[in-house]
Formats: sequence, structure tokens, C-alpha cells
Amino acid sequence: MTNPSLLRRIVVALFGLALLAAGCGDDGDGDSGADPAPDSSDGGESAPAAEPEADPPPGDVGAVVTIGDLTYELSEENTCISNESGGMSSQFSDGPDITADFNLPPLDWETSSTQWEPPGVGLRDRSGEGRRSFSSTVRLADTYPGTDAEQATVTEWEFGDGWARGTGQMIDTQALVNAEADGTAPPALVPFTFEVVCEP
Repeated sequence: MTNPSLLRRIVVALFGLALLAAGCGDDGDGDSGADPAPDSSDGGESAPAAEPEADPPPGDVGAVVTIGDLTYELSEENTCISNESGGMSSQFSDGPDITADFNLPPLDWETSSTQWEPPGVGLRDRSGEGRRSFSSTVRLADTYPGTDAEQATVTEWEFGDGWARGTGQMIDTQALVNAEADGTAPPALVPFTFEVVCEP
């Protein structure tokens, strides 16, 4: 025969355990009792910020070319063919007298299965009394052998979708032609930088 006193003690113990479990799981206001997630508004840690783009566009639409102590800002986009992996071919101008051309192959153009022209940047300035025609491409070595034009090249460049920038050395080919005709000393190389941003 079951002992009534023992049965009552078991029932009371089970009831107490049930109350204890209920108290740990809910404090009466809907809170489960777990620690809340940190809130940035009350001093808690916020989620890490997204990393910035590796190569953001360098500026406003247009082209800026600095040749020695001359800086040209060309805001008129005549043409721009560009993508992040396939290079850039673009032309910008500042009125009818100043025009710049940019032809930049992919960075691996020399080993690519596609045939690319070497990098080149040219700027023509007809705004003053004299004419200036700066150029930077290895093709000059064929036209002006034995001169500094052989070193007039784009040495570094990078680009994304619709923008490019780089550095190199230019030579004034108009001055070079004049020097050959006059028998005077040819012009020296001039360092240059450029930035190009096309219309989206």
C-alpha cells in the first residue's frame, strides 16, 4: 500500500520544481531572462562598419592633366569607353583649343591574349600664340629615335569602371619638331600626372 505522506511530499516537490522553472523562464513582463543584445544607443558595441571601396572615383567628371608646372582642367567629355577590366579610351577638351586623349590598356596588356596598343596620353594646346603638343607613348621612339622621346611613356596607371589615373613622362613633340628644323637642342622630358572621370 502506498504511503500517503510520501506521495504528498513527491507532489509538493514536483510542484515546487515547476514553479522554479517558470520563474527562470519568464519574469512576468515577457522577458525570457536572457541577456539583451548590445544596443549602440546605450553604449553597447555596434556592428563593424563596412570596409570602404578599394578604389573610389578620384573626383568630379572631367580630366585633370598636370605637365610640369602646367595644369589643365578639361570638363568636356567627348568620348569615353571604359570598364574595370578592359582599359579605357577617352577624350576630353576645354573649349576648341585644348584636347586630351587617354588610351590605357589593361594592366596585364603585354601578356594578354588580346592585342592591345601600348598606353598613351596626349594633350594638344592651341590656346596661345605658340602650339604645344605633349605626348607620352612608346610609339614616339619610332618617330624620333635617339631622342628623349624614347622615354616618354605612361609608367604607372590604374582604373576602375569609368575612371583612371596615372603618371609618366611627356615630351612636347611640337617643340621637338621645331628643334630638329632649327638645329637647336631638343626639349627635355617633363613629368606628368592625370586623372580622368567619365560620365556614369
